[in-house]
Amino acid sequence: MAKLRSVNIGVPKPTGQSNDDFTAIDKRPVFEPVKITVPASGGTGVGGDTVCDARVHGGEDKAVYAYAREDLDQWAAELGYPVPS
Repeated sequence: MAKLRSVNIGVPKPTGQSNDDFTAIDKRPVFEPVKITVPASGGTGVGGDTVCDARVHGGEDKAVYAYAREDLDQWAAELGYPVPS
């Protein structure tokens, strides 16, 4: 049976990795209830989460991604450090 281990949100942070000034890709777990809704134009529908580049992220036609614990364990092995869920 599947189990939801965390809901993660991102807040805008400066980036030098793209043409955009900010990114919210660094999603972190939240420990309080989160309201989930149909996203507004350019939003995620996850309370407190941010989309910085609405051209390609957010909105009702974009996916919510989920990772299996096994995927995180494989990434941790490749990266050489724990990947929290």
